[in-house]
Amino acid sequence: MSGHTQPKVWPTGLSSLAGTKIGKSIINFSDGGQVTVKDPDLKIVGLTYGERIQSLTGSCIVKDIINKLEIEIKYNPDEEILSYMQSFKNMWGKKAEAGPVNPCDTLAASIYRIEEDEKKTELGKGSGSWLSHLEFEGECFWKLNDEFSTWDLATDQFIMPSDSSYRPDLIHLKERQFEEAEKEKVELENLQRKDKSLR
Repeated sequence: MSGHTQPKVWPTGLSSLAGTKIGKSIINFSDGGQVTVKDPDLKIVGLTYGERIQSLTGSCIVKDIINKLEIEIKYNPDEEILSYMQSFKNMWGKKAEAGPVNPCDTLAASIYRIEEDEKKTELGKGSGSWLSHLEFEGECFWKLNDEFSTWDLATDQFIMPSDSSYRPDLIHLKERQFEEAEKEKVELENLQRKDKSLR
């Protein structure tokens, strides 16, 4: 996995904030396949008062570069409609009626084929909730209570070399070698600063 992403966070109210990753993640496969991922935004309300709720909003876009396919998943699609209605009514000093809306965990998806001229041809639509189910063209492909075979991760053979559990400072920390852990941590932070300055 590669690509340059940078976190961005901004306040959206007295007790709420939103965040996103600027840029795309790139996944390269051993057979030459390549997929890019643009993540949706994350929204948290109730940070200082009220009920704390975390939700996804906006779009996640996944592109299969080799096969020229793309899926756009819109999280909480009703939010965009309500926001537009409110801005429209604000011009006349009126408040938009909420009306019946779906829970914030709903999603809508569209699959496209990317043509040579970069135009998109829609192949299908899907909908559901990331807490319960996902269906495309009326056929359910995933449900929360579906049973899957478990993975045996008892050995280290499935852990990537870049996994944080291999960080030298964490290894020393587990061994309660605090001075060595602090030295390794400082060295890693200096390396990260140097890397950042080169971007």
